[in-house]
Amino acid sequence: MQNTQYHCTILCSSQSPVSRPAKLVVLHIQLFIVMNVIVNNKPIELPDASGIPALLEQLNLSSPQGIAIAINEQVVPKSEWSSCVLKDKDAVLLIRATQGG
Repeated sequence: MQNTQYHCTILCSSQSPVSRPAKLVVLHIQLFIVMNVIVNNKPIELPDASGIPALLEQLNLSSPQGIAIAINEQVVPKSEWSSCVLKDKDAVLLIRATQGG
């Protein structure tokens, strides 16, 4: 990045204009667009265009073993999880198998 010197004029109501060195500041701003999905009847906020892996990460479900997912009442096979993109207001049903008697 080029180091360029700028000057600005500061005006105060009780003083004459004063010229002072000014620094050019470049800000890096990231804008995140979010969407809301409903997971088991609870709203969850995710970055826009997130997929099932991002949803599982948000829910702290590191292992997909024993999990079944339906989006808008359509079961999504595990083989399609990585390519499935969620949309705002999608209704997600997440079922986890448990052991016990």
